[in-house]
Amino acid sequence: MRCFWFSQNDKRAPSTRYRGLFLLEELRRKRGVSAFFAFPSYKPWNIARFVIVYLLAYLTACERDVVVIQKVMSNRIYARLLLLLVRTTRARTIYDLDDAEYLRYSDRFINRFVTLCDTVVVGSEDLGRYVAPRNPNWRHITSGIIAHGVLKTEKEKIFTIGWIGFYDDHQNNLETLVFPALKSLDLPFRLVVLGVRRDQDEVNLRNQFDHSPQVQLEIPRDLDWLSEKSIYQRVRRFDVGLAPLVDGEHTRSKSAFKAKQYLSCGVPVLASSVGENPKFVRDGVNGFLCDHPEVYRKRLIEMIQMPHELYQAMSDAALASFGEFSLASVAAKFYSVATEPVRQNLSVSCETAEHGSFHLNVSSKLRFEDPDLRAPLSEH
Repeated sequence: MRCFWFSQNDKRAPSTRYRGLFLLEELRRKRGVSAFFAFPSYKPWNIARFVIVYLLAYLTACERDVVVIQKVMSNRIYARLLLLLVRTTRARTIYDLDDAEYLRYSDRFINRFVTLCDTVVVGSEDLGRYVAPRNPNWRHITSGIIAHGVLKTEKEKIFTIGWIGFYDDHQNNLETLVFPALKSLDLPFRLVVLGVRRDQDEVNLRNQFDHSPQVQLEIPRDLDWLSEKSIYQRVRRFDVGLAPLVDGEHTRSKSAFKAKQYLSCGVPVLASSVGENPKFVRDGVNGFLCDHPEVYRKRLIEMIQMPHELYQAMSDAALASFGEFSLASVAAKFYSVATEPVRQNLSVSCETAEHGSFHLNVSSKLRFEDPDLRAPLSEH
């Protein structure tokens, strides 16, 4: 099998690495899949790579192959060429979506890909509920974590509370649910925040704890996000990992990626019961579910004061859950989806002078003319 993977972003985007490049490498090693990867770029060598991969897929892809469109949502030439490929190829087509991008951007092209692709793979059940009315052939596959082998061995001398992610995207979650709990603690602890990208955000974050002498705040900025081992070396220093989410339509689509990162190192988790978090964080087993600052405060005190034997049991349980979201297990599920018989679904918009427009689902591999291929280009 050959897999032609067309992403919205390059390897700097976490979803491109974890749901794309790492997955393709696992499929190559374990299943012998030949992988071809491309993304939109104005750099000549990237344009050349896209042209080569695209023409290879357009001219040679057959029923044994798969074309994956990952998170593409714009209406520029890149997306339009991919729409043409999806409509004409004999290969199985998959649209991969791991975030509620339709809430932040125009959903026009997202819905076109969702409707036209043979299968839609989503990162959460909530995304599946969005996709289902547009394409019943959807599968839930969580984002997998690589087998990095970086494990927690013992609690830190100063109890360490950690968080990882893009701080500017999650500031509200932290300030609403976690920071009030941290400021109210009387016990000394270290707080490590990985993912502050802007100077002003660091200043604001330090100001948050100016009057909290019990907090030893660390904000490392020298992170190499493309070095997986170095990132997990930092995560394993956490004694507990935080994954707060304020309940909302966007956060309910989250795939619990932070929680899975912590658990993969054997770090217990305090997480909100929003999105996919409850699927991986077992309350009282490998962490605790918390939906209010007071609950975060209570559980943090419990974790700080927890006897060694109980903490070790929770850490062991965290590590034991790795098989549920390991890259190996995720790749096996993806391969199964990519090779299962296709149940064709095609949505055709029809118009009549008498009854206006209506929507009809038909089973066919035929591809009809798509007006989006001729619509004017714009920024998104």
